[in-house]
Amino acid sequence: MASSWSFHQARQRAIASLQQVLAQHGRTAAAPVAAYQLGNLQYQSGDYAAARGAYELALAKGASGSVRTLAASGVGYTWEAQKNYANAVTAYEALVRQESPKQFFFEEALLDLARVQALAGKPTDAVATYERLLKDMPDTRRAPDVRAKIAELQGKRP
Repeated sequence: MASSWSFHQARQRAIASLQQVLAQHGRTAAAPVAAYQLGNLQYQSGDYAAARGAYELALAKGASGSVRTLAASGVGYTWEAQKNYANAVTAYEALVRQESPKQFFFEEALLDLARVQALAGKPTDAVATYERLLKDMPDTRRAPDVRAKIAELQGKRP
């Protein structure tokens, strides 16, 4: 148990250090990455509201490329962790709008969106999102799982 306690202490020190970096150097090019990493640590601590704030800060500070994509996804994950599926849907929809089928995270973004649409009680929307994934990414290795999810949501046996 001592090792998990020291890990917890190390995470808390890292959180404090990143908060200090952001307070002192919030206008530098490193700020979006620091905010994203802060969000990850807070998420791991179970502080989803603080994590969401850090991910949103990363976006507000001009995160670009992969950091932008991952921070936007983190916003959705925090809402989902708090079982606020409507807000998670909104966050993942925003992420899907900014991605294209050629980008590395597009498939994951669609899967996240479909999952929370189903959790939010919108199976028709989830089916449409899964079908979009199959249309936009016909070579996905996840096609069998996606088809099984569609069948499940439509009340059919896979």
